[in-house]
Amino acid sequence: MTGVLLQTGILLCSDLRARFNVNGNRSAVRFPLPVKATFKAKVFHWLHAASGDASGILESEKAPLENRVWYSYYGQASTVIEGTNGRPKQIARVLDDGTGQITTFEYNWLGKVTKLTDPTNRQTLFVYDTNLIDLLQVRQAVGSTNELVSSRCRAASADGDF
Repeated sequence: MTGVLLQTGILLCSDLRARFNVNGNRSAVRFPLPVKATFKAKVFHWLHAASGDASGILESEKAPLENRVWYSYYGQASTVIEGTNGRPKQIARVLDDGTGQITTFEYNWLGKVTKLTDPTNRQTLFVYDTNLIDLLQVRQAVGSTNELVSSRCRAASADGDF
């Protein structure tokens, strides 16, 4: 269930309202919220671990007066179960006109982003040193070309090695 617990003891959800007693137990009173209800809180929905408990990995979030933003992860068996790590594979949203936007990420084995594809299908490539940690270049794939956006030199160590 997605919702926000308010100080008044009322849980506001996308499809129901439930009251809680002082012990935190939900009562049986449920009724739909008005369709045009607006909320001032940012609502987060968390993925579940295999045990069924909520994990610390974000499934979706919804800011006030905006559409929900969804996250998917590598190795997910289901959209509500956590994947093999907490790094998003895709971030998606539906715009007000009904069109969708998807941003896709690829990582190296140390978890550093190596490729980002934005909603306009523009690809940003991140080139790392042989240690797979130090970022050397950021490149943008434009058509069939691969343009340099940023470049960094790796500092020499005390013995002169790079």
